[in-house]
Amino acid sequence: MHSKNIRYGTHKTKTKSKKPAKFVSKLVWQLLICTSVFLVCLPISKTQTGIRAYISKTLTVSSNVQQAKIHFNEMCVRLTNKYPVLSDNVMWNGFMDFIKEDNEVIQPEQTEQPEPKPVDEALDLVAKAAPQEFIYPENVNMIMPLNGKVTSPFGLREHPVSGQDASHYGVDIAGSRGDAVVTTAPGRVIEVKVHDIYGNCILIQHTERIKSFYAHLDEVYVAEGDIVAESAVIGAVGSTGVATGPHLHFGVRIDDEPTDPEKYIKMEHR
Repeated sequence: MHSKNIRYGTHKTKTKSKKPAKFVSKLVWQLLICTSVFLVCLPISKTQTGIRAYISKTLTVSSNVQQAKIHFNEMCVRLTNKYPVLSDNVMWNGFMDFIKEDNEVIQPEQTEQPEPKPVDEALDLVAKAAPQEFIYPENVNMIMPLNGKVTSPFGLREHPVSGQDASHYGVDIAGSRGDAVVTTAPGRVIEVKVHDIYGNCILIQHTERIKSFYAHLDEVYVAEGDIVAESAVIGAVGSTGVATGPHLHFGVRIDDEPTDPEKYIKMEHR
């Protein structure tokens, strides 16, 4: 009777599988081992040892939560296929249903590719984004930058402030404060500044060799780099810097050397 009970007990033990319990125990041990390894590797990864790069890479890979979830879910599916007895457990089946839903959530999203824009529209966007360029011509025709008469010509003169003879590197054109000053030819604004003598002044390049200079301005309406057309308003007449009254000092430079503007523009003298 006793041996029969033993046999019966043995038979009963074989019938009731301990594999789920072993799986849980093994999983707990694996989690403990992984946690321990992580805690050991973390401080090492912050040092300058030879294995620092390897440890850091391992921790980086292991810290990818989404990838870890995918591997864990795949492992659960493989366990279910390998141990059909797990399918008889209600809790395990509920867990696997959760795994299937989680798999759908963590699948990478398929981003829609934007439709290619028409070629003409793309080229138009490129044209708007590109900086405006100015192709310097070989020569230009100049116009008066201000409607007024010349009060002081180019060359040697008596300085109106110091009273001493001094070179005048441009012409003074009479005007009232606020009168519009325009460009004498199309070009690019290459300098805008406040000078001790010339006050608010602008330098424009028209060709590879020719530049024009506008000084004593009360206001400036352009900035360095601007492309300006002929007759574009760039400032207003003033008396900034060293000046006895409102007027425009206008100069022309050829190869950066001051040149008499009257060689290029017909002017009236007061």
